Amino acid sequence: STAGSGGASTAGSGGSSTAGSGGASTAGSGGSSTAGSGGASTAGSGGAAAGAGGGGNGGTQAGSKQKCKACCAATVSAGRDVLLAQLATQCGCQTGSPCETECAGNVCAGQAADQACGACLATTANTSPPNQCLFAVISECNKDGACKEFFGCDQSCK
Repeated sequence: STAGSGGASTAGSGGSSTAGSGGASTAGSGGSSTAGSGGASTAGSGGAAAGAGGGGNGGTQAGSKQKCKACCAATVSAGRDVLLAQLATQCGCQTGSPCETECAGNVCAGQAADQACGACLATTANTSPPNQCLFAVISECNKDGACKEFFGCDQSCK
């Protein structure tokens, strides 16, 4: 997935999320991929969007959050795709970006993300406070109507 499993993300378990439990991020593992299966993913199942629900009372809340994020991903999938592409570009393919080494030979070369690239992007997307590349992702997303709509929908999921 673009961002990986666990934590907050743009495509997470059961769908996509831009910020899930654990911080702000942008991707999920599995599903149809923007950058590859097991790597950067456009519609991840599991992964960075909302992380695993956990047990007890937290499980129900996480399930609702995951359903909300899945709805956003399904409703505004074009926006999710733009956001995930920006994550790969800004945080994986820019010179000096946090995942440049891990993503250079796959996502940045137009191929599916491998496990190392996906894991790096997941970690980067969950960085709190957000680092420089995440600010660039959000800035670019705000220039695209569908991306901005997806991000707003995803952020509203509680």
